[in-house]
Amino acid sequence: MSRRRAKTRPHRQSKEPQAARKRRSPPWSVIGVLLAIGVIANVVVWSRPAAGPAADYPEYTVELVARGEQAFLANCAVCHGPDGSGDAAAGVPALNGSMHAWHHPDSQIAGLIRRGGIQMPAVGPDWSDEDITAVLAYVKQWWSPEQRTFQAEVSRANP
Repeated sequence: MSRRRAKTRPHRQSKEPQAARKRRSPPWSVIGVLLAIGVIANVVVWSRPAAGPAADYPEYTVELVARGEQAFLANCAVCHGPDGSGDAAAGVPALNGSMHAWHHPDSQIAGLIRRGGIQMPAVGPDWSDEDITAVLAYVKQWWSPEQRTFQAEVSRANP
């Protein structure tokens, strides 16, 4: 048997000097340092407390909120739940900020309490404005400052 000798080709060498090839791609340590600086900068920026505008919504007294809690638990919690989470299967909306209640002005919510709605019975037809404000004060405690600010703006625009 004859053995064939494999032809070997000479290794092609780049015409560029090795120093020029190294300049084309930055060393991994530089990329690592830049990445670390970017991560640290993001952590610093995103972990700072937001310096937004002051809260622009009404604050309620502890007594008024407590009065609203009593009225809510006695009249509203049966359907909306003691924590305001509602019952989606029964078509009862959440009031705790997880749904759309905070999109409505106080006047509309007061009308629902006094006159009822499509599925909601009138639970407070004889309630005073202060009684309704007390229940609203209690419900609004569940909302975020952003939701409360938005709802206050909607209420001012729709008295």
